[in-house]
Amino acid sequence: MATDNRKKGCPNPDCRLHVKQVKQASDFNYCPNCGTKTIYVCRRCFCQLPDTEERRSLCEQCETELEEKRQERNENVKTAAHKGAGAISSAARTIKLFAKELFGPDELEQIRGGEEFREKLIDRNIRR
Repeated sequence: MATDNRKKGCPNPDCRLHVKQVKQASDFNYCPNCGTKTIYVCRRCFCQLPDTEERRSLCEQCETELEEKRQERNENVKTAAHKGAGAISSAARTIKLFAKELFGPDELEQIRGGEEFREKLIDRNIRR
């Protein structure tokens, strides 16, 4: 059986646990301070949640805010990935231009890359 992660709080505005917005486990039925029957509360803003079969721990407003933040974070990650890909492709272009300048276009077509490219690059730098 799944555990109930919802939180309960004291609805009595005169109780110090209500003023401090202390959240208790869902198996607390009465406030330990004043004895008032506890209610389900939002885990972020402490507003009252309806006691339904649906096991929600956030109110509609907090859920919407979190979803917007998730979407914004995903967009930021996508934007950063595009910027990173642009930097990588510009670095690859720079290396290609450097290799063309170092070897010349005819010799560069004969080199297939990988180990052979590194060996030729080392040879060229040692000879200079």
